[in-house]
Amino acid sequence: MRKILLFTILLLPAIAFAQAKIPTETKTATVYEIKGQAVDSVSKQEVPYATISFALGDAKNVIRRMACGLDGKFSTTFRRSGHYIITFQSMGYTKRILSVDLNDKKHLADFGKIFFSQGNEKLNEVVVTAIKPLVSVDADKITYSAETDPESKTSNVLDILRKVPLITVDGDDNIQLKGSSNFKIQLDGKPSTLISNNPKEVLKSMPASSIKDIQIITNPSSKYDAEGIGGIINIVTNKKKLQGYNGSVNAGVSSDKRVNGGLYTAAKIGKFDFSINYGTQYRNSRYTKSSTFQENYNDNTNRYLYSDGRSKNSGPFQYGHGEGSYEIDTLNLISMSFNRFQGNMTQSGNQTVNMRDVNNVLIQSYDNPTRNKRTFGSTSANVDYQRSFKKPEEVFTLSYQIEYNPNDDDNYSNINNTLNYTPQVISIYNKAPATEHTFQADYTDPITKIHSIEAGVKAILRRNKSNTGYWKDDQEQPDKENDFKYDQDIYAAYASYNLKLKKIGFKTGVRMEHTTTNGEYAQTNTDFDNHYTEFIPSASLSYQIGATKNVRFSYTQRIQRPGIWYINPYLNDSDPKNVQQGNPKLDPEKSNSFDLNLSDFTSIGSINLDLSYSTTNNGIESYTSVANGISYTTYANIGSNRYYSASLYGSLRLGSKANLFLNSSADYRDIKSKSLNITNSGWGSNSSGGLQYTLPKDFKFSLNGGYFLMPAGLQTKSVSFFFSSVGINKDILNKKVTISLSGSELFWYNKKFTMTYEDANFYRKSVSYYPGRNIRLNISYRFGELKEQIKKAIHGISNDDLKSGGSNSDSSSPSK
Repeated sequence: MRKILLFTILLLPAIAFAQAKIPTETKTATVYEIKGQAVDSVSKQEVPYATISFALGDAKNVIRRMACGLDGKFSTTFRRSGHYIITFQSMGYTKRILSVDLNDKKHLADFGKIFFSQGNEKLNEVVVTAIKPLVSVDADKITYSAETDPESKTSNVLDILRKVPLITVDGDDNIQLKGSSNFKIQLDGKPSTLISNNPKEVLKSMPASSIKDIQIITNPSSKYDAEGIGGIINIVTNKKKLQGYNGSVNAGVSSDKRVNGGLYTAAKIGKFDFSINYGTQYRNSRYTKSSTFQENYNDNTNRYLYSDGRSKNSGPFQYGHGEGSYEIDTLNLISMSFNRFQGNMTQSGNQTVNMRDVNNVLIQSYDNPTRNKRTFGSTSANVDYQRSFKKPEEVFTLSYQIEYNPNDDDNYSNINNTLNYTPQVISIYNKAPATEHTFQADYTDPITKIHSIEAGVKAILRRNKSNTGYWKDDQEQPDKENDFKYDQDIYAAYASYNLKLKKIGFKTGVRMEHTTTNGEYAQTNTDFDNHYTEFIPSASLSYQIGATKNVRFSYTQRIQRPGIWYINPYLNDSDPKNVQQGNPKLDPEKSNSFDLNLSDFTSIGSINLDLSYSTTNNGIESYTSVANGISYTTYANIGSNRYYSASLYGSLRLGSKANLFLNSSADYRDIKSKSLNITNSGWGSNSSGGLQYTLPKDFKFSLNGGYFLMPAGLQTKSVSFFFSSVGINKDILNKKVTISLSGSELFWYNKKFTMTYEDANFYRKSVSYYPGRNIRLNISYRFGELKEQIKKAIHGISNDDLKSGGSNSDSSSPSK
């Protein structure tokens, strides 16, 4: 706890600066708040983007106009007391007018659900002057509004993630949530194995314009799967409003040899509505250099290893997402969706390797041209049935999902120009497809206005295979081949209780998960199995200090099961000096997390402070050992981690045209391994800031930059780097066409990324260069007109569990 207090003290200057920038209330000032939610009186579904006018004293004296959110909710504050007249309008609904008197005795007017009746009134043109905040905090999550960020016109989702509170993206594009790489990524509240296994590639290929929000759930409740130690990142895609048809097309090009295109379309035909979002990208990067120096302290013969090389990546990606629903009647709804991502990446390279003895005499050398082809992706489909009841918010859902993940890895290595090393040509392929079936049932019952319960059951059936072929000089090597099958079944049940008083919110629950695993090695005829049951508690308590201020404390216990690439025994020695292999004997790791969150979000600015502490005693860690000049990397349950983190987010709105933001964090990691006799600790930090400004003639300008220091790992030291970007966009032709131009890392043609590994036996320093300067141009065109949002089941399948790794993920990066 003393370290947490130290974090708070270190952040006090930043907090004081942010508070100095945000005008605060005086002791005599009073804030009056009006809030509620627009709801269809028949279907009980939310009415998105209803327009609201606030008048003081007289209906003609309009002092503010705004729009509801996608969920129909709105909230705004005023400084003046008096008689307020609120007018609600939405296409296809009858106008509603409400009024309320706010005075010294009544500061809050909460209308709750405001029911709209369907009608034929035509909505007049309304100018919305309210600006949606970039960041908001709910009882269980933090939300970053990607659609409000002007850089979403040209950026990809990975670029936007750099700005989201509690998230960091390092120089190698590896993502961390609150300093941890052990998190799960969802798409629209549903699991996304394709993103979890390939976050860098997938999120780079997804245009930011295709998403609405990014939600950060750091302490998931018992409703969520128990896995994902760091928490959950939920990417919410754009849901266009439907009644008729709508669509958009976009195309872009960048100086780093990327071209992209996309299509979105949506329509409603009777009771059936659907939307399809498809995008494709081709990348052909330029060659970048890398080098490695390694010293083996215990080997005088193979003392020093020097490696210099270069490599490039090329290949196409395609991404598709679709969803539809059929409303049987006002109480019964069927919704369906599918996701598709496929990438074919080819990495070509060449490296020169020199081995020297303790006297620095060259004893071995060779050249090694390589080529790696990877086919990866995911195809999933799900169907949800939702049964609503006459009691508002009482819902029962049944869900089924199937997902298939092909993962093919083909490595070619030609060792030539040798000195004291045997020339050879090695070809290795590995096919590791995975299939997953999920069945789920959920029930929500709002017992009273202040009490509600949730309960559900779930079954996940996973089938994984790994087949390896190995050729040396065109001769098959059966002794190095391996066929591996791995099945994992998870059966879960959960129950949670919610209490919501005027200023206090409380949520608690427990989740039970029983896991069975079975593995089989075909070559050795060896089987193994494992069975275990976990009870996972969670609890959160929030208190609303004022109309815009909130404090929240939460506790959760999480587990992390190893994914197929962590346990896959496939031996990858295509680089003969750097061998990698999974460990099928891994156990799941368990952590306990405590989180304290303080937030204040107003119409002119916001500030959010998050303090957290987590501990893991059997962490799955990647570790490297060196023998005879060869590095061997695998995984084991050898980590004992203590993690302290403090994060600060602040924003300030300067009038209606400018917005400033600051996103910073400081964290301290203490990691130990008794079995390896390794202890390491160190600080990490992440700071980013930016300006978004609306220029004359409605040009939108943005400027961003930041600094990142990665905390220490089990065998790694901290590394740091800077990043920056600038962009401008303009809507033309009645806002049907958007032209966007942006640039990143304009001052660096190549970005340098350095990583060091060290323990009692060896030292290694790796230096990599990545394409830096990049200029992007994107054009999008929108067509059609829609009026109503696609309806979908409230609950759905969300498998936020597996810890990913191996060649088809970023687990091989130092941050893992």
